Amino acid sequence: MRPTLEEKENNYRVIYEAFFETPRIFINNLAPMLRLNRHCTGRRVNEAIEKGYVSTPQIRRRSYANLKEYVYFLNCKNPVQQFSTSCQLENIVYQASLIGSTNLWVVSDTE
Repeated sequence: MRPTLEEKENNYRVIYEAFFETPRIFINNLAPMLRLNRHCTGRRVNEAIEKGYVSTPQIRRRSYANLKEYVYFLNCKNPVQQFSTSCQLENIVYQASLIGSTNLWVVSDTE
């Protein structure tokens, strides 16, 4: 028996929700959710991707105008003390101790 359009749309929704929760879900784990065998499930996933209900993973850079970060490479006399004091600042996003000409790396959301 052929599935109706409504059944297919319900399956696309289940696929979307499953991918949202676990992007790397296996077809064998998705098949019981759809109450289909793994071959039909694979075809239904491909249909959902082709029709645009589900998109493939994309790698993107976070380069938005409202997401500015400032990177500083510092050479401090006492990097351990500077590291511990900068841990308490709220505008510091990331920091790391380095070895070489600079001994502290700080990423901040303000200048």
